[in-house]
Amino acid sequence: MSRETVRQRELEGRFPRASRLTQRCTVWSNRELHRWMADPLNYRAVDAANQTAEGA
Repeated sequence: MSRETVRQRELEGRFPRASRLTQRCTVWSNRELHRWMADPLNYRAVDAANQTAEGA
């Protein structure tokens, strides 16, 4: 997928949200990426409040 496709799907909640470690380093939650890979068509991102509560 292109960078723009990933960005758009993140905004729509259809791809895991990225976290910026540094200006040039972006990371994703391993757990969320595996959830997305298991079912990319039906994936819906968990909001940040729920992730923190679950200890992710």
